[in-house]
Amino acid sequence: MGLAVIVILLAVGMFFVTKFSLSSQQPTEVANSQMKQVAIGFVNTLLSTDANCGGTATFSRLLEEMSAPEYTILACAVDPDAFKTKATQILDKTLNMWGYKYKLTVYYPPNAPYSLIKPNEGVIEINHECLETMDEEAAPPFPIPTDYGDVRVIMKICY
Repeated sequence: MGLAVIVILLAVGMFFVTKFSLSSQQPTEVANSQMKQVAIGFVNTLLSTDANCGGTATFSRLLEEMSAPEYTILACAVDPDAFKTKATQILDKTLNMWGYKYKLTVYYPPNAPYSLIKPNEGVIEINHECLETMDEEAAPPFPIPTDYGDVRVIMKICY
């Protein structure tokens, strides 16, 4: 009988230890998931937003046209800073205002004639207080198909 009481007390004790150890980890996992959802939602919305580049050109279309600026029909696609300038204006009114630290990176395919973007690199990066030592949650790459391969847009939220 005494042995049964000890086993029951140990089982109840293990239940409480398990409950409290799991509950302390859960908010971190929830916060990580929320930051990842913010990154996914922001990039998805940004790419479908009007880029104020003439007509109904979205940011997705702007990035596509910037991969080959000599063949573009968008006037602002020949400006190497067009995406960075326009996206930064939106980021200032949203993620910056909400207090997020982030890094938005656009990778162009290696064979794209993106001579106006960054010679020999093919990368556009907007970094707002995101340090190498910080933890981060990243959205999966958003591909934008072009004649030269996929342009990939990646957003990381740092904390």
